[in-house]
Amino acid sequence: MSAGAWLVPLAAAVAVAFTAGIARHRRNRDRKEADTLVQLGRAERAVRLIVAQRDEAAAGQDRAEAFGSAVLREHHALREACFDLVKRWESLPSEAGCAHAEQLRRVVRLHGWDAP
Repeated sequence: MSAGAWLVPLAAAVAVAFTAGIARHRRNRDRKEADTLVQLGRAERAVRLIVAQRDEAAAGQDRAEAFGSAVLREHHALREACFDLVKRWESLPSEAGCAHAEQLRRVVRLHGWDAP
């Protein structure tokens, strides 16, 4: 064979190898892009979950603060009602009323409710 006869098959082999290399590179790139898209989707879902949990925690904290305020208002109202009862019983003419007032005063002291 002549030198030119080897050149054509050699050039064809180089072209096939080059084409195969390009195809392999594209497949790898496409696979990496697909993996990246999957990871981005997972990251987006994770961020959405974190945001939802943060919002839920903030709403729970708001509910807890509102409940605490309501309980504190109720506590003050009950304390005021107890002191009003003590004053009313003290103003009763009979001795039985004063005994109840003293009993109520003990309950108020027991629970640590100070007089206003």
